[in-house]
Amino acid sequence: MEDVARRAGAGKGTLYRYFPDKESLYFAVIFAGIEELKGQIRAPLAADDALEDKIRSLVATLVAFFRRNRLFFRLMNQEDHNIGGEGQPHRKRWFAERTGLVDAIVELLEYGRQSGVLQVVHPRLEAQILLGMVRSVLRADQPDLSAVEMSDEITRIYLCGMRTGREGFI
Repeated sequence: MEDVARRAGAGKGTLYRYFPDKESLYFAVIFAGIEELKGQIRAPLAADDALEDKIRSLVATLVAFFRRNRLFFRLMNQEDHNIGGEGQPHRKRWFAERTGLVDAIVELLEYGRQSGVLQVVHPRLEAQILLGMVRSVLRADQPDLSAVEMSDEITRIYLCGMRTGREGFI
């Protein structure tokens, strides 16, 4: 708390007036980040674009956001591993917020299924796969690729796979 107070140019007592403990401050940062992220993904999801463009725009938004907010990306990954914090109000809220992000992607996939554009079998799993692809690419940190190039590659593989033909396809 001392380091945070010093960087904020405030006294430790001032921090404790707003945050009773370190965990409260930590989760305040996480919840502020998730709110910002949710605000940014609303536009691509609401756009009147073709489904592929919506998915590409969503992925581009996620990649750009996490590249700009590396600390938040690390915190989010860390909390994903602690997701089973039953009885802990902050972790319950984190789980609800994280579920909301997945729900937004599920909604997009369901729209694709209803439109006959996507073959969606397990929408929640497939939404998690898309988020996992974004996470993996960002963790690999390819500095030679722009956010747009990363997003295009994730979208291409997510929607089309890597096969050149359909022979022997399961």
